[in-house]
Amino acid sequence: RYMDPEAVVGCEDGTVRVCDMYSRSCSRIIRMHSCPVTCIALGEDQLIVSGSSFGTVRSGVSSDQKVAALKFTDRTGIKSLCYNPSSQLVFAGSTSGYADCWDLS
Repeated sequence: RYMDPEAVVGCEDGTVRVCDMYSRSCSRIIRMHSCPVTCIALGEDQLIVSGSSFGTVRSGVSSDQKVAALKFTDRTGIKSLCYNPSSQLVFAGSTSGYADCWDLS
């Protein structure tokens, strides 16, 4: 299946920007957090999962810009995210060494 190439970038202002590589412009800006985005995991059907420096993990679909919170913690920031499309599990690793998992199905 052919899809137009896009780049998804997490920003210091808490937004995630979807950029069209052909036009070299930002096609969508999605407010995901109120603090810097530290990591992103992408899924099929425009799913975006992002982690922040304040320990929040949120998911959204880039086409409708609705965002749902998966986690808020008083621990340190989120350092890594992984989304498994076959199991629909999201894994997050924090800077303090903790790992969490959510089932999106």
